Amino acid sequence: MPYKIAPLILSPGKKANTTSDIYIAQPDAHRELLAGKLFIIIEIELAKISSLKIINFLVSTLNHNYYQNEKILLMEKMPDLTVEHIFESALAKTNTGFSEFLHNERIKIKMSSLNITVGVISEDKLYFSTTGKNKVLFIYKNNQADKSALNNNAASVKYSLSDITQQSASASPPAGAKVRLFGHVVSGQIPENGHFLIANEALPEYISSKQLIQVITTLPPLSAVEQIKSLLARINAYVSFLGLIIKSTAHKKTEAEPASLQPTTNESIVAMQQTEDITENLLAPSGIINFKKWFGFLSGQKSDQTVKKPGGILLLKDKIFVKKKTFLAINKIYPTLKNILFYLSNVIVYLAKLIADKEKLTEALKRSFSKFKLLIGKTIFTLAHLNKKRKALLALAVIFILFFIVNLCYLQKKNTKLEEDNKYAELIAVIEQKQNQAEANLLYSNEGGASKLFSEIKSLLKDFPRETEEQKQQLTEFQEKFTTQLEKIRRITKIDNFEILADLSSLTAQTQADNIIFLKDASKIYTADTGQQSIYILDITNDLITSVADLGKDLNNLRQAALANASTIYYFNNDNIAALNTTNDEFTYLPINIPAGAIHGLETYNEKIYMLNSDTSQIYRYNRSGANLSSP
Repeated sequence: MPYKIAPLILSPGKKANTTSDIYIAQPDAHRELLAGKLFIIIEIELAKISSLKIINFLVSTLNHNYYQNEKILLMEKMPDLTVEHIFESALAKTNTGFSEFLHNERIKIKMSSLNITVGVISEDKLYFSTTGKNKVLFIYKNNQADKSALNNNAASVKYSLSDITQQSASASPPAGAKVRLFGHVVSGQIPENGHFLIANEALPEYISSKQLIQVITTLPPLSAVEQIKSLLARINAYVSFLGLIIKSTAHKKTEAEPASLQPTTNESIVAMQQTEDITENLLAPSGIINFKKWFGFLSGQKSDQTVKKPGGILLLKDKIFVKKKTFLAINKIYPTLKNILFYLSNVIVYLAKLIADKEKLTEALKRSFSKFKLLIGKTIFTLAHLNKKRKALLALAVIFILFFIVNLCYLQKKNTKLEEDNKYAELIAVIEQKQNQAEANLLYSNEGGASKLFSEIKSLLKDFPRETEEQKQQLTEFQEKFTTQLEKIRRITKIDNFEILADLSSLTAQTQADNIIFLKDASKIYTADTGQQSIYILDITNDLITSVADLGKDLNNLRQAALANASTIYYFNNDNIAALNTTNDEFTYLPINIPAGAIHGLETYNEKIYMLNSDTSQIYRYNRSGANLSSP
């Protein structure tokens, strides 16, 4: 990998009025060798959940469209197929998919609020496409610089900064043209030791070009990112800062430089080491211990020790070798580690013997307890005899420690609450989205899609939190809307204005009406109650309820009923059919030869009786002659 890459993200948190992210792909080694590394910098000038949805969609879609392209596997066999072709194809698919995504999710957003840069680094080439206000800055050596600077040090080399996005900006599209997310691709070769900074609009406005050049050209990308963060930390700004530093690490093999440009024998390695130490001190946080000096002391190496090659030339590999030898100091550390392990093993053996001997263990515990009590007593005595000033300082220290612990617990609780609120808001947004999609499917008569969404909504409502009154109220609103939508797909019509004709429970508490038959001409309603072996009759004209029963005959099964004509109602009654004459409210029993429980349906047509036996898949038909029935 002939390049180094490091991301920079700084956000003011809740005070941010934008939503931003940086994505660097991590493909497998084979795909990275063929297609390079994809990166995306996104800043949306809108702090809403819809912005997060757009970012997640673009990252997943671009990564899939690029690395899952079948043409990548054909690049080894087709030399004419380049990374640029695959990159352009992925951008074209993303343009189409983005329009469909906005339409499906019903998201309305101005294209001017999108600041996106997507690119690919492959070997020593860079391909990128930008929409919005993001900057692609190229830092390069100024050829007009004084060549005598090479005789001094690398810091004397002059660099310049150029905005590639400004130079490659395309003309405005003609009126009426369809606006695309990614319009054109800029490509070029990364020069040897070249530096690129891809940033949002705010970063180069708050840090000068001179500072950016100085930091990026003198430090590795990761160290440069930390240094830039340190500079931005001093700025009281409520804006987000995004940046991606790319540095080429490829070195061309060149012929030996003239003797005048090589270090002389009088030049010392001290200057190089001092430069390195200064850089490390600048990047190190204040108050941190310099372990390098301590390890150097243990290894017996002096800070001013120099290692030279014949002729006074110090090679980089020799410098690294010396640093490793000085830093590790294996010969000095090994005896110390050996002594530590020896004493640790003795302690373990002693504890094992002590545990095995119960008497010694008891005595050791007693001694330890006595020493502990003595220590507590001494501590109390010492605290009691402190002067007032020291007591005040001690009390103040305890107060500060307690305040720190309370503050730490409060911050932890606050962060947990913030995380729960974010999850709760996201859950509400998901449920609202699915309910809106279900409503749209119902409008277009897509009942299959609506049913699938209803299953998902039901699962989400099952896990909906119910801790606060606000959550309970929100859950009630979702459930009411869910119930209303279910009624639409089930063809349920609510009747708001209705009148209770009769309350059968007023007759007896055990009333269980089983079927209802309405005689329009007689203005009467008949309903059967098997448990009470009665037929209830409601006269609508005078709201009078009467009951009919036959004391001489059991009415054990009145669950199947059919209206024969205006004066006869048939009830299946196990081994017979009970025919109720609605004129005089008397029963006539017609015997049948069918086992009890075998009949699952009863109906009449054209003076004939039909009964259904679902167990045998048979329909029986009877003809009535007086008080008898014909053979089925």
